[in-house]
Amino acid sequence: MDKNQSEVATLLQQIEAEYQAAYNGLDGFAMTAPHVFRTSCSERIGKLHEDLQQIVGLEDAILLVAQTLDRL
Repeated sequence: MDKNQSEVATLLQQIEAEYQAAYNGLDGFAMTAPHVFRTSCSERIGKLHEDLQQIVGLEDAILLVAQTLDRL
């Protein structure tokens, strides 16, 4: 696997993990400030998406993230 494919795979795994964390924050244990936690996860997903765009371009980044989240 070349460097870009590895970077893309890593970014998608991180996006998936952040999404799962945000979802679990909605549905999981009670926390005192869930909106802060979800906002933080969303911001990290946004940054990861920007990093992904730098590698594959905007349209492909959107498609890859959508496909990744669709599998969840």
